[in-house]
Amino acid sequence: VFIEVILQFSGSQDYDIWEKDTLSGLTTYRPNSQFVHSGTCFENMVEVNNIGLHGPVVSIPKGEDTFRILLVGSSFVEALQVQNNQMTSFVLEGKLNESSKGTVRYEVIPLGFSSNGTYLDALYYERYGKALKPDLVILLQTDYEVGVEPPVRYDENGEVIFAYDQTVQDSRIVFLKKQLRKSKMVMNVMDRAHLFVANAKEFLADPFPFLTQEAKIASETTKEPSQEQWAAEINIVHSFARKVEQDHSRFVVATWAQPSATTFTKEELTRRLSVLATQDRFSYLDLTSAMATEEVKTGKATEVPCDGHWSVAGNQYAASALFAHLLDYPELLKK
Repeated sequence: VFIEVILQFSGSQDYDIWEKDTLSGLTTYRPNSQFVHSGTCFENMVEVNNIGLHGPVVSIPKGEDTFRILLVGSSFVEALQVQNNQMTSFVLEGKLNESSKGTVRYEVIPLGFSSNGTYLDALYYERYGKALKPDLVILLQTDYEVGVEPPVRYDENGEVIFAYDQTVQDSRIVFLKKQLRKSKMVMNVMDRAHLFVANAKEFLADPFPFLTQEAKIASETTKEPSQEQWAAEINIVHSFARKVEQDHSRFVVATWAQPSATTFTKEELTRRLSVLATQDRFSYLDLTSAMATEEVKTGKATEVPCDGHWSVAGNQYAASALFAHLLDYPELLKK
């Protein structure tokens, strides 16, 4: 009790920032709240909107003259490292409205949550995005998403079954977790435990960092997604695209490979998604080369150096590449 009292008054970390949806079991932040997200080289005040995600307030319902775009993904869409008006979605919205000169009102809504894979992206779309009645859905895929999915199940038509995890919806468990998150001592212990496990995994993955560069590169090939993981990822994107199509929205997939990804993974990410786009007749964009070109041109880093996610400049590069793609394919901006 003494330690808890001390931490409540002296601890700067706020753990009671999340909210569990009892209908779906999905996690969001507390709607219309704020919290500090920081790293060793940055600190950002995150503003949570009315649907419990990082981003500006969402207008509900959608205006009749509005063309609404959902940008769906994990931490790169969530963009906790930058302010609301620096996010890819916000910058893209500004570019679209400036180009339309008032003829159409564009809204670009970020639907991102850290650590989500594509399977969870589809669930978040189903729970929170579908009701917003988007005209266009852009799925941002990185190499991180491949291999983090749960075991995939299929229906009789071969489509992936997107189902909420029923085990996390028990109201008593939800209540217990909510109360535990209010204890800074409990959450601090859990944070330290997670950090220990992460460090142990990192050590076991690379116990001899003094190996030659050639040996390290060779060892990294074991981290590449398996053929089964690639197949599951492609099936999930395919079924996600079908789901969006059935909701009378257009679908775009944009990919970005992190610098830490192996060359093989980067090539496979582009190849497999572009092939699927041709087969399923949705639009595809590789952000990696376009953003790298902008980085060289401006001299401003794409990533936050201590974090690995997009910097303010990186979000601008992504928005510019998406904007150029939409202008190249104007049918994507038609209802």
